[in-house]
Amino acid sequence: MPSDTSNDLLQRGFAFAPSAAVAVLAVGALCVHVVRLRRRKRRELFSGPGSSQSDVVLLLQSRPMPYVTSSSPFTLKMETYLRMAGIPYEVDKSPELQIMAKSPTQKIPCIVYHGQVIPDSSRIIDFLRAEFGVFLDADLTAEEQAITTLVQRTLEGSLYFVALYYRWIEDAGFAYVLKNYLTDMPGLVKRFLFMHIRKAVSAQAFAQGISRYPPEYVATISERDVAAVAQMYGNDPNKVFFFGHDKPTSIDATVFGFVAGIVFIEFDNPTRQHFLHHPNLVRYAKRLMERYYPTLAQKAFSLLPSSSEY
Repeated sequence: MPSDTSNDLLQRGFAFAPSAAVAVLAVGALCVHVVRLRRRKRRELFSGPGSSQSDVVLLLQSRPMPYVTSSSPFTLKMETYLRMAGIPYEVDKSPELQIMAKSPTQKIPCIVYHGQVIPDSSRIIDFLRAEFGVFLDADLTAEEQAITTLVQRTLEGSLYFVALYYRWIEDAGFAYVLKNYLTDMPGLVKRFLFMHIRKAVSAQAFAQGISRYPPEYVATISERDVAAVAQMYGNDPNKVFFFGHDKPTSIDATVFGFVAGIVFIEFDNPTRQHFLHHPNLVRYAKRLMERYYPTLAQKAFSLLPSSSEY
């Protein structure tokens, strides 16, 4: 999901090479921490929001950023969907490693409802439809349903890996991640853990293919994906929602998660610039921000360049 990202970490370098003793201590501390979190997991699933005694959904997501409620387009999509659907929820405010430990896939977003743990934003939406009888896409035409699927695949199956590349593989992005993610974790453990996460993400990006391309072609993929979504949205200045209906659908949550999660983050990169080159999408994100996140809206808008286009 910006130009003031610190370069201090880059200047110091990432060639972190702890002694064997320090490495063992860091791994040991992390293992003990994870074991304790797992021991709490089952106990917490049966008390408070998300438990069998509560009708409130417990949303598991990453820590809020200064201008948006999550650093991940997927978790921002999920929280926006809950707000659009009017489903009561609370955000789990546990430490982030504890949140990850609750997810059966070790990924977020994830929800807990009546003791059931459901991961993955698309699966969650299907689950909420069955549990609450709320389906935002009920009135879509066959063409609109097809567009919803194509736009979702473009963002979640293509642009997501570009965002992953810029945040975790490029050094400037990794410096931003290291500074702003898991801020409640001890520094030594965090650095050690993030180096391993970066290695795993790099392997994932290589397997998917995005990191095999030269940087200029990664930017080309980003530019084409963003332009395609902007073209599908159109330029009607009176549209609040993607299809121009009087109520939101799931495509609004998906597109907003990516636009807001990339534009309203203090980390500049080619994808952010590509979104800014399509003012129709920025205006769209602003309208939804004002509607669903009014307390954050003006602060988020301060990150935008001064332009009457937005």
